[in-house]
Amino acid sequence: MEINNTEEFWIKAVKQDKTAFQYVPKEFKTKELCLEAVKQNYKTLRGIPKEFKTKELCFEAVKHDANALEYVPEEIKTPELCIEAVRQNVNVFEYVPDRHKTVKMCLEVVKQNHNMLQFVPEELRTAEIWVEAFKQGDKWIKEIPEELRTAEMWLEALKHEGNWIREIPKGFKTAEMCIEAVKQNVSAFEYVPKEHRTAKLYLEAVKHHNFSIINIPNELRTAELCFEAAKQDSFAFLEIPEKLRTTDFCLEMLKRNHELFKRYIPPELQKVEFWLGAVKIDENAINYVPDKLKTAEFFNKAVKQNAQALKFVEFIFITTEMCLEAVKQDYSLLEYVPDEYKTKEMLAEATMQGRYFESGSQDKAKAVDDD
Repeated sequence: MEINNTEEFWIKAVKQDKTAFQYVPKEFKTKELCLEAVKQNYKTLRGIPKEFKTKELCFEAVKHDANALEYVPEEIKTPELCIEAVRQNVNVFEYVPDRHKTVKMCLEVVKQNHNMLQFVPEELRTAEIWVEAFKQGDKWIKEIPEELRTAEMWLEALKHEGNWIREIPKGFKTAEMCIEAVKQNVSAFEYVPKEHRTAKLYLEAVKHHNFSIINIPNELRTAELCFEAAKQDSFAFLEIPEKLRTTDFCLEMLKRNHELFKRYIPPELQKVEFWLGAVKIDENAINYVPDKLKTAEFFNKAVKQNAQALKFVEFIFITTEMCLEAVKQDYSLLEYVPDEYKTKEMLAEATMQGRYFESGSQDKAKAVDDD
């Protein structure tokens, strides 16, 4: 074994086995061997002879594994070495001496791991750092010093978790805070004071959480709020205050939610004007037009403003004029025209558009001419 008891042998051994350093005889623990050892295993730094435990060697150890910072002597820990270690792994922050900690370093560390706040010196715990900490975990929120609990800080916190409004004293809550809280979490409503439950607050709830209009007081149901509610829930149509139930208002709602005409339409809107507007928005609305409003004149106007409505016109109301108008707007609608209403002019219109020509239509056109 004597032949193997050389510096070269032990360097090779350390390179191959990260636990080998503990067996190296003292006389072979050279600067080179120690450097190789810490590269392979940062824990080796504990057993490095004092004369070799230099700034350079410690820096190499930290470069290879940030956890080595734990075993770097306090007098050797420089700002540069600590920054390098934390850059690699924020969890070694606890081994950074307070004298080398800065607000900037603490902020970056807490952003990545809120648990590191426990190692931030009290004098460096700014409002921004506190906010970063409780963005990730609300366990810190009750530890915020009173002097840092400002409106600005609370507002920033609420942008990340609305339910934190429960921690804000009632007299300290502002309308802006309440709106921000509800935007983030609809359950924050429970902690909103009555005086801040405004139409604007409910609008944010409806926009962000499909909040039911049924839960909104009648006096706060504004036009904008009703529009937003109907966009998301067609049943909201039933909850529109009577003063807002104008034809224009309801047609605007229909633009936002085409399913509204399938629900209950207030009696005061059961007029030709409304249903023509509805068909213009969505041709399917023609299927829900009350029988008492169904006339040839109504269907002619409906098809003129939305040719697709021809698909749903009852046969007894179909006219040649109506079909020609529809085909002029969209050649593909020729397939919905009954054969007896197809004229030469209509077929020529479809052919001229160059996109559609029903198989056998020439024969049908000839038959029309012969008649």
